[in-house]
Amino acid sequence: MKYLKLFEAFRFSPELKKEEIKKLRGLNKERKEMAQKLVQFITHAKSGKVHGLRLHPALTKRLRLEELPAGFSMGLDKDGWFIHTHRARSESREDVTGFTKKEIKFIDSTG
Repeated sequence: MKYLKLFEAFRFSPELKKEEIKKLRGLNKERKEMAQKLVQFITHAKSGKVHGLRLHPALTKRLRLEELPAGFSMGLDKDGWFIHTHRARSESREDVTGFTKKEIKFIDSTG
């Protein structure tokens, strides 16, 4: 029983992640709302940045149409959207589909 209680403490709760994003400083309200829609298990919010978001639907559509790899996550900071793996991160872009093919392939290769 002791172990079940311990497991419950680490169970994924999207509401807790969304609350964590809501309390984050450094992001405007609009960006926080967008980040809350893309929360997944690995999402972390800290120091004005949100890491580990699901891919935005517009970016997913572009990757599918152009047959580009999608082995990375998205993030959001005060400058805009970025794609990342545990080893590398792109520059921030205002437009979620503004990443170059070269950038997408490089970030995917680091994962």
